Amino acid sequence: MDDINVTYPVPGFRFTVCLDGEEIRCRSVSGLPSNDVGMGGYLGYTDQNTAQAQALLITLSQAVVSSEGKLYQWIFMSEDNKKDISISLTDESENILYVTWEVFNVFVVNVTGIALDPLTSNNVAFAHIVLNGDRVRTLIHSSG
Repeated sequence: MDDINVTYPVPGFRFTVCLDGEEIRCRSVSGLPSNDVGMGGYLGYTDQNTAQAQALLITLSQAVVSSEGKLYQWIFMSEDNKKDISISLTDESENILYVTWEVFNVFVVNVTGIALDPLTSNNVAFAHIVLNGDRVRTLIHSSG
């Protein structure tokens, strides 16, 4: 009998977060709009059905960053709280770009699960980084 992973391989995905030109990889991202707003469409901060503001909360899970990097500096030392970021979904080889979410006026809401090991590296691991943004623009990329 064939190995099911060879016969039916499950595609792997990677998320890359770009902040001020620095790329950070994380295992998963939640809270991004899943509805197809079309190429270049904007999803705002207001629910059009109720005319009430809706929180755009995005959670980055299992990210490892350098303690000298821009994300670390933004979380712990920045006086400039709001930034524009982009989050891209690629294949596991990072050669194929599927979707990019550009998120505007983002600030850090919460950080959990911080792991430091200054003896072996200057990297910091985060279990979750929760972000809040004003609006998001979704870009669907052609697959080739």
